[in-house]
Amino acid sequence: MRHAWLFALTFAVACAGNDRATIQRRVSMPARLDATLTCTSGTTVTIDGALVLEGLAAQFVFSNNVMRTHERTEDLGARLVLIAEGDDLAIPTQTVDGEPAAEPTVSIQILDADGNPIGDEIVLGSCGLEPLSVNETVEVDAMVTLTVSAAGCHNNPGPTITVDGAVTFEGLQQRVIVRDGDATVGEVTTRADVVALADGETLSFPKQPSRGGVGGNPWIWARLFDDDGDALTEEILLGRCVELAGEGGEDDGDTD
Repeated sequence: MRHAWLFALTFAVACAGNDRATIQRRVSMPARLDATLTCTSGTTVTIDGALVLEGLAAQFVFSNNVMRTHERTEDLGARLVLIAEGDDLAIPTQTVDGEPAAEPTVSIQILDADGNPIGDEIVLGSCGLEPLSVNETVEVDAMVTLTVSAAGCHNNPGPTITVDGAVTFEGLQQRVIVRDGDATVGEVTTRADVVALADGETLSFPKQPSRGGVGGNPWIWARLFDDDGDALTEEILLGRCVELAGEGGEDDGDTD
């Protein structure tokens, strides 16, 4: 099942010293929890794995006037990949020392940064020699920050746009539950919360330049896409190219 990234409210766009624009956005993004739990010494459970992320890309639209009667999306508008689909964040290896149980059965539950459950308990099976696998889609809250600057605003075929930034994640936890006997109604012998994603962990985007658009100091808009190419936001006006290039005094006016 395909999961769209959920965006609330609107982009915050700020110009820093009239030489770049900063876009900041809080998101709730899907990721795949791909983990392995191994039982040793009875009910001692060791957990490791990764959170596998879906892709994120940025597109820019250029127009010679703010009314958008002439625009170009083919070049930089084709998009810059910010997070490649399949990029992952390692889950730190952790061990839970369980209480004795005659017939130990293991479940997990995903918690948010505040320790609140964000899904139902997932039954994995009985402790034994074979590892227990988790492959579940979860929602990870994060703040996306992009910085956009420009150069060569009057060049042909268009300016060079440079983008960098980061995603800062809120924490995610796994609650390990061991029951004696039935996986859903057996007596709980062990309940422990472990880190799935450290609060404040950050994934940075490398600085990426790309040329494109229309010449003559165009207006520039931005928007984000998921890995399937579907728009996740409305287009956000960043301003004239010369404003992002620190050349705010140059203004040719709109052209038709």
